[in-house]
Amino acid sequence: MKNSGKQLVDSFNVSRIIEDKINSFEVEFAEKLILEIASKELRAITWLGGLLGGIMGLLSPILGTIL
Repeated sequence: MKNSGKQLVDSFNVSRIIEDKINSFEVEFAEKLILEIASKELRAITWLGGLLGGIMGLLSPILGTIL
């Protein structure tokens, strides 16, 4: 199975199946789905940026006094 797994996946043509499934969606549904996913990802990026900015803001003065 380990050696023939790639051939098995290639024979199913997974990318084509996914593309056909997405193309079968109505435009409004696909748009809503994409915007929902993008919104979640952008929210996560915003929180991560805030967290990293806060950490850097706290560490900068501490490191400035040490060095």
